[in-house]
Amino acid sequence: MSSVPGISAEAQAAIPSGDANPAAPKKRNLALDGLKYFAACSIVLHHVAARTGTPLGNFLVSAMVWALVFFFAVAGYLHGATGTRGAAWLKKRFVRLAIPYAFFSLVYLFIQQPAALARGNLVLPNIYRLVFFSGAHGIMWTLPVLFYCAVAAEVGARTPLWRRILLVVCVVLLCALDWSPRLQALTTTFGIQNFWYAPRWFAAYLAGMEFRAAGRMKRPPVPIQLLVPLSILGAGALRIYGAVLPPWLATSASTLMWATTVGVLLWGAAAEFSWWGADKLAWGGNFLIGIYLTHVIWLDLFQSKVPLTAMPDAAWIASAWLFCFVMATAATIALRSNRFTRMLVA
Repeated sequence: MSSVPGISAEAQAAIPSGDANPAAPKKRNLALDGLKYFAACSIVLHHVAARTGTPLGNFLVSAMVWALVFFFAVAGYLHGATGTRGAAWLKKRFVRLAIPYAFFSLVYLFIQQPAALARGNLVLPNIYRLVFFSGAHGIMWTLPVLFYCAVAAEVGARTPLWRRILLVVCVVLLCALDWSPRLQALTTTFGIQNFWYAPRWFAAYLAGMEFRAAGRMKRPPVPIQLLVPLSILGAGALRIYGAVLPPWLATSASTLMWATTVGVLLWGAAAEFSWWGADKLAWGGNFLIGIYLTHVIWLDLFQSKVPLTAMPDAAWIASAWLFCFVMATAATIALRSNRFTRMLVA
């Protein structure tokens, strides 16, 4: 991700305005870039916390899911409102996503499947995972799904009416997945969970396009701004205390809180409101894809050297997060410094 996977700062500045709205901002949105960097921090924290299995870890795992939804919404926001980019833009989008996807799939194949390689088995256990969903590591799934969202938006959401129809359809499908035990069983079938949850990601993508279509917006009032931290804390609390609720209700409530967080943040970004001084972090927009794709390597290294029992839960999470984030940023800077390796993280 330069700003978002496959979109450079220069390309972002050239993105057209919304639905025939000349007032929609055309210059680089520094507040939005800063928020993306903050979301990258949150995704790293999400994966670090997932290693613990403790109450604090579970709280953070759920609380940080907003960041994943946010990246898809931002991708839709940057896509523009009318989807008039066409095949040439999709081709560039594919190349920008496919190169890091293919390279880091090979990296994780060599890191995580050495036994298979030693036997001469160079074929992944489930080849469809490589093509469609998660390559040699589950973290890879976002890149192909982002591309599929872009294609679907180009094909089916070229007008405001169709965009909104598709958005409603995605929300209905997402509710069905949340409420039907039979459909939920599909999410664990074939190891392709993020395929079955595609309605969630595409709904976020389309919602981002809707915000772009609205053009410049007024700054959200303070009570609305407070929904961001409250929703993040609420989603985390539901992971801990939601066992008393029916599963469909707990899942739907968490999804609503993630959507609230992302919606309010995008509202502020569309108003060019700098959340918590987020514009000061805009420089981090050039490091997102490298941080996302490499931080798991550093997390594996940290956990091998510092086991979970080595220190209190909160201290381990904080230390692992800081180590992963610093090392992933350094690796990204190194890759971006060479014109041949730059394409892997830009």
